[in-house]
Amino acid sequence: SYTHVDAPYEDSGISLWFDYASEKISPDDTQSTGMESFSVYMAKNEIENAQFVLYSDTTKANMSATVTNFTDGNGNEIPAEIYYQMYVTVEGVQHDYIYGLTDSSEDYIREGEVPDPVYPLSKIGRFQLNGGKSQAFYIRAKTALDTPSGWYSAQLDIKNSSGQIVKTATVYCYVWDFTIPEETALRSSFYLDGRVGAEDKYKARYDYLLENRLVAMDV
Repeated sequence: SYTHVDAPYEDSGISLWFDYASEKISPDDTQSTGMESFSVYMAKNEIENAQFVLYSDTTKANMSATVTNFTDGNGNEIPAEIYYQMYVTVEGVQHDYIYGLTDSSEDYIREGEVPDPVYPLSKIGRFQLNGGKSQAFYIRAKTALDTPSGWYSAQLDIKNSSGQIVKTATVYCYVWDFTIPEETALRSSFYLDGRVGAEDKYKARYDYLLENRLVAMDV
């Protein structure tokens, strides 16, 4: 159930809500979905995620966020990690050249700040909420081949500059009792430039794509 839970140092000036990962939340999307919790459904040997959004009327600096691993009643765990969404600026889109799309089209390509890259929050550390702007995040969960099926839960905590928990939520995960095989049925050929830098960096990028079932063109 999507029920609000007060944090130990609840900050009513900050809003926390969840949305489906298919939704691209721009900084100007400031209306809460009303979902103050979320349930992820996944198979064994799969990667899934829950998207959450933070908003404040005033700027909040040096904030941080943590999430526990998902656990069930028997002590089994599913690793969880928070990713920080970054934004790119889109402008001057020539809609006449994009399959005839217009401003009124359902699939209209938005201009302005659009979420695109995501980066592990652990590599960034602290972040800032810009006043009047939304900031989106992902919680990434990954099951193993032998992860027991059933319900799991994790604790998401948002902390202020003093380390006090100002927003909190429980996130749920249900693992179905079937396994996605290692041999993928998805054929892909993802572009990855071999000139990205040192060989070890290229290998890390290539292996990351493989983990997410994408094959780069350049072995």
